[in-house]
Amino acid sequence: MAMLRTLALVPVLCLIVCSLIKLRFSVRKSVAVMGILTLALAAYSFLMERLSVTEGPAYLLPIMASAFLVFFYLSAYRDMRFVFSFFTELSAALLCFLSAGLLHALLPVTVPGFLAEELLLLLCGFLLLRYLRSPMLSVMEGGPRGFGALSLIPVLFLSAYVAFLAACMHTSHSPGAIVLHYGSVLKREFIPALALLVCLLAAVYVTLIRHFHFQEQLYQERYNCRLMGLQVGALQNQCMVYDAAQEKMRSLRHDMRHHVAVLSAFLGNGQAGEAAQYLSQLGESFEETKIRKFCLNPAVNSVLSLFAEQAEQEQAVLHFDVDFPKDVPLSPLDLGVVLSNALENAMNACRDVEPARREIWLKFRFFWGQADF
Repeated sequence: MAMLRTLALVPVLCLIVCSLIKLRFSVRKSVAVMGILTLALAAYSFLMERLSVTEGPAYLLPIMASAFLVFFYLSAYRDMRFVFSFFTELSAALLCFLSAGLLHALLPVTVPGFLAEELLLLLCGFLLLRYLRSPMLSVMEGGPRGFGALSLIPVLFLSAYVAFLAACMHTSHSPGAIVLHYGSVLKREFIPALALLVCLLAAVYVTLIRHFHFQEQLYQERYNCRLMGLQVGALQNQCMVYDAAQEKMRSLRHDMRHHVAVLSAFLGNGQAGEAAQYLSQLGESFEETKIRKFCLNPAVNSVLSLFAEQAEQEQAVLHFDVDFPKDVPLSPLDLGVVLSNALENAMNACRDVEPARREIWLKFRFFWGQADF
């Protein structure tokens, strides 16, 4: 019976743990490791059942320890963030077991113990996945700061629960007592106190969920502000390209009469070669006012033109493989952010090496609705 109960409940518990941690490995490898854990715990339950040890901390603590080590191996976070996630899941699971025992004892309808536990675990997993996973993982991305103190909440609850379980092992099975899971016996007069403890823990976690949601919104707003700053910078870069070209064109228009006078003097003196050379130099000046055309998209073009000019000043060689159509379902500002960040980082890296080694390769294409960068 213990082995069957383990095979039914451990996969659900694994699913709940995975909903609260960031996995380090692929889903396939993680599922394989959890399958091995399930079989190992089933074998352990079978052995302990043969030894008539299926109750109390002596039975539960090795299961908790082995699960902790396995999920510590699977977790991408190996600090207090994992401790908080694991013991939060463990607290939720024990609350489900306790609730299943109380319902089984108090309700007139008789439901198999492990079936009620599994239904409650599935409900708990859904609630954790729906309300806690996303904000908690978002906050965890910011680092382990603060999770040491938060981990005290489930750890203290579990310590109190294990102590309660050990004390209940010595309670006699009196007519007014309720037999819970793993040999726990609860007197009916203690039910209000236990219910108050459960409600208190639930209130604490509701407060934590609200806190995580607030932190997630704060991080999102900071990210949006940073993204807006990058978009403004990209827009400024585009304006600089057009301003430089316009200023150069204004200077050429202002000097046009002078250029015509010089050419007239050359031709009047029969100096056709000098006139041709002067025209060639004048043509090069006009070329400097032109925004280079790397692709059909104006936003991409303007950014690439600006950094091409900077690359020439830094004596860096550019290798652009760009194929971007004029109309794409992407924001021009977002395109400017992506390109400006990447090229600015590349330019900064080029300044750290000698001029002969300064080269930048860029591949940026749009094909079948997807950008290849």
